Amino acid sequence: IHLYDNQLTGKIPETISNLFNLNYLNLSYNQFTGNIPENIGNLENLSSMNLSFNQLDESIPLEICNMVSMNFLSLSNNYLSGDIPPCIHNLINLNHLSLSTNQLSGDIPENIGDLINLNFLSFSINQLSGEIPESLGNLLNLTGLKLYANQLSGYIPESICQIYTNLDVGDCDMQNNYLCPPYPDCLTKDDLGYQNTLECVECNDVIGDANNDEQVDIRDIVLIVNFILSDKYDYCSDLNDDGVLNILDLKIMIDIILLY
Repeated sequence: IHLYDNQLTGKIPETISNLFNLNYLNLSYNQFTGNIPENIGNLENLSSMNLSFNQLDESIPLEICNMVSMNFLSLSNNYLSGDIPPCIHNLINLNHLSLSTNQLSGDIPENIGDLINLNFLSFSINQLSGEIPESLGNLLNLTGLKLYANQLSGYIPESICQIYTNLDVGDCDMQNNYLCPPYPDCLTKDDLGYQNTLECVECNDVIGDANNDEQVDIRDIVLIVNFILSDKYDYCSDLNDDGVLNILDLKIMIDIILLY
């Protein structure tokens, strides 16, 4: 079905799910309103679905994760809200995924890195928060990554440098978020643009002072051990600047205590 750029209005009909053998659906650039029908997930043979540039609202139905044959999915430029379905990783054949310019919130799913066939990923201009998942570095076929204008925070994982060389020039955009320095060396100022860093933690001048009490002692050791056991990364405690918090940082801290 190819009905893009018309003046179609109203809701997407529930009966669309009866088109079991449909493999292409383009309803973009219309004036459709309301929610995406849950039973659209019955179109398991669909390889391409484009519902962008409409006025669709409510959340993305979980049933969309049943459409495992899809290689192209665009729901951009609507009014969709709620979380990105965590089951999105089921769509392993996707090479294009765009959910940009909506009102989506919550975290980027941790398992986004399962979509190893992706060439293009855009979550830009939403209200997404939390950290960028480490698994993003698994998307080795990615040539375009758009995460700008969200509320993403924390540190950008070093794993992004595994995919950076494949990204087209100018097609890595993380501007206008709350991402904290230090940033991976592979990223440029153009990639990062403006970041609101007011909530970022600044390390004090006492090396090894994990609890910021201006001295290094057993309490700092206990804290860093807890960080390591909980697999929590803390930039200020990464004393050898290798992007990992582990026993090597603990050894450096112990050496600092023994020195004094």
